[in-house]
Amino acid sequence: MKLSYDEKIKLKQESLKRKISAFSSYYFEKDIEMLCLKLVDIMSQQDHVMFMQGKLKNWASAIVYLIARLNYMFDNLIFETLSYEDIEEFF
Repeated sequence: MKLSYDEKIKLKQESLKRKISAFSSYYFEKDIEMLCLKLVDIMSQQDHVMFMQGKLKNWASAIVYLIARLNYMFDNLIFETLSYEDIEEFF
């Protein structure tokens, strides 16, 4: 039985969320994790679901990087540093 496109989106969405949650449980507080997961939900509702193309590890690292960057998590003066290498090594 073939999966419909919507079912494929749902499977990739859940897989992407699991990857992000695994990273977030180690590096982020719950509110930052929720922002990452909300972004995945928003992306999955678009007409063209971008994470259907490419590797999920790349999408997971890009989403984590974006949310971390927007929340100043790479700023040494505010937080213990989170580096892009940390993200890259995890995924």
